[in-house]
Amino acid sequence: MRKERPPGKPPLHIGHRGAAGHAPENTLASIRTAIGFGVDLVEVDLQRSRDGRVVIIHDQTVDRTTNGKGKVAARSLAELQALDAGKGERIPTLEELLELAEGRVGLMLEVKEAGIAELTARIVRQSRFSGPLIYASFLHKELAGGEERRSHGRHLGPFWQAPERPGCGSHSRRGLACRPSVYDGHGPARVGPPSSRFSGLCLHRQ
Repeated sequence: MRKERPPGKPPLHIGHRGAAGHAPENTLASIRTAIGFGVDLVEVDLQRSRDGRVVIIHDQTVDRTTNGKGKVAARSLAELQALDAGKGERIPTLEELLELAEGRVGLMLEVKEAGIAELTARIVRQSRFSGPLIYASFLHKELAGGEERRSHGRHLGPFWQAPERPGCGSHSRRGLACRPSVYDGHGPARVGPPSSRFSGLCLHRQ
């Protein structure tokens, strides 16, 4: 399938889970590697620890990516960061990611757990992260608004007041919606082929 993009605009280069395949996924080493490759944004996955910290890990369990066993939500941050996430790396927090990325690369933050979008937005706002920022989730209710996100809507841009478009009034159970767009303050701009991977995204450019 041919990819589509706005005329005259280059495609976005996005590092998946940092630079998975070149360094342990969703670790600071992986983020640094992706930055070294010159990507526009790095995509990472967000879960929550037992003590309420937002951490960077894809799965609901630590089994696949660390030397531990069990659910992410059942462990404290200290317990999670005591694990080896590959080559001596540890599971980073969202705050550590924002500090590393500031001034170096944009971010795509994928919310993997229900109920953490508001906390995520608060952490991003408090960090004063100034780079390009995409929020993404297959949990569409996580992207539906909230007091904290409305209070700093300038960071999320007009996604939260995205204009109605034909075919966008509902989502299927698989998360498929309409042709994907991002909202950058100048109206929708298609950045990829019709795909569930691009539904529910918003791009904020400072």
